[in-house]
Amino acid sequence: MTSFRDILNKELRTTSEIDSDTYDALDKVQYKEKVVGLINKALTDEITAASAYLAMAQITPSENIAKQLEEHAQDEFGHYKKLISFAYNHNLCEFIEFSMDYCGANAIPNDTFEMLAIVQSLEQEAIQDYKTIALLAREQGDIETEEFFMDLMEDEISHFDELARYTNQKRELGN
Repeated sequence: MTSFRDILNKELRTTSEIDSDTYDALDKVQYKEKVVGLINKALTDEITAASAYLAMAQITPSENIAKQLEEHAQDEFGHYKKLISFAYNHNLCEFIEFSMDYCGANAIPNDTFEMLAIVQSLEQEAIQDYKTIALLAREQGDIETEEFFMDLMEDEISHFDELARYTNQKRELGN
């Protein structure tokens, strides 16, 4: 049976989303700048997703689903902490920026489907960003960074899939 990691590795080997001509020539400074930019974006997305999960937990009528959403929020806070630790351990902290954005929204939506759409969008962005960092790291021979971001990507894919199941369940039930 093919493992999730094998599928990701195959996808990363065959993807054409990153133009190899552009990234093959990256020197160490350019690589570091690109990774720092993506980490900054990821930090914003993780803290925003955690906040959105907590807000969704407050507005959902199901205690079981609320508990699951709170667990996802803790996972996102965990990703945030891992990113901060990664930045610290790789001497990148001086380049890290901290901000929070609800995809341009000024307030947390009260509508569950709107909130789900926001969080799913954040999960998709995280998956793509982590995939990009993993590809860059592979191109640079930075296996530690590649593995770190593949692990985070695996978590985000799991969250995205669960959100999709929850959204479908809510649609089927008509709430």
